[in-house]
Amino acid sequence: MLKPKNLIWLKTSFLLWILLLSCSDLNSDKVQKTTLSGNAQGTTYNIIICGNHSITKKEIDSILNKIDFVLSNYNSESTISCINKNKNDTSFIDESGYFLDCFKESIEINLNTNGAFDPSIHPLVKSWGLFKVANESVLSKNKVDSIMNFVGFKNGHHYLIKNNNDSISFQKIDKRFEFDFNAIAQGYSVDVIADFFNSKNIKNYFIELGGEIKVKGLNQDNIPWNIGIDKPQKNNKNERIIHKILSVTDKSIATSGNYRKFYIRNGKKYSHTISPFTGQPVQHNLLSATVISNNCSTADAYATAFMVMGLEKTKKFLSNKENINLDVYLIYENKDGELVEYISKGMRKYLNK
Repeated sequence: MLKPKNLIWLKTSFLLWILLLSCSDLNSDKVQKTTLSGNAQGTTYNIIICGNHSITKKEIDSILNKIDFVLSNYNSESTISCINKNKNDTSFIDESGYFLDCFKESIEINLNTNGAFDPSIHPLVKSWGLFKVANESVLSKNKVDSIMNFVGFKNGHHYLIKNNNDSISFQKIDKRFEFDFNAIAQGYSVDVIADFFNSKNIKNYFIELGGEIKVKGLNQDNIPWNIGIDKPQKNNKNERIIHKILSVTDKSIATSGNYRKFYIRNGKKYSHTISPFTGQPVQHNLLSATVISNNCSTADAYATAFMVMGLEKTKKFLSNKENINLDVYLIYENKDGELVEYISKGMRKYLNK
């Protein structure tokens, strides 16, 4: 992991294991495969390109650094940090479009989920200590309630925004209000890299950043990409176990889960997923949510929202939002402690049998 000053988003999502068995180099007649990997945003990225191309690791790192300078809460000079620190008005030119893209989609998903996805919970995340490894806190109800007074993403509640062609201005109604695109920015970063690849006419690729994934075309064996979903348990050797395999092309995949991101204080388990409704770590039996969508930012944000909602509210949301283009795979624990799955109708076509 990178040093704290270089970290960006501490996520509740866990990595989906990448199954590359079908993309081996045993057959010399197969399509050329290039692998690029590195560190970014407090995690790692892995990219596979099948076919001829001229993409370099330097170009990938440059894109991710530019996104950091706009959306990183750890970079004190980033756009989002400047907005969060400013007590009154902040104006800036969003030449990249990164901030406004995340802002607009966050507003849409916030409304669609009735507030379950809320990028204004940064003060809660800081107070619970989730940005500081092994330094998590336990907050009193009074402390949480006081912070909740300046949490809320609904436009016009805690801030005013004006988009004047090439410039954006924010006016805070409450100076303590802070943005945090933690739950959408890594997925969005994957989309930005994919857009770059598309501009270079690359037809077959796999992009993974911190567990958020986007694939296009076919792998080296000319078949869809195989993506593994972790089982929310480890074997006797403390090793991860593949629970399901998805066969996917031309889609994005994101998973959020609570069974690894938690801490224990005084015998009580605290999830790293904070509810924007209560200000408390969520307490329910949903262990992980995997979402497939066209855009990785969308999959990333909804996976987090579903972990806030829990099992029953997520199922109800999906039944009432059939027009939303999401395919969902949920793993939860029943009353006997057994793992049970919920698979949306559209998700079944991706399951590798």
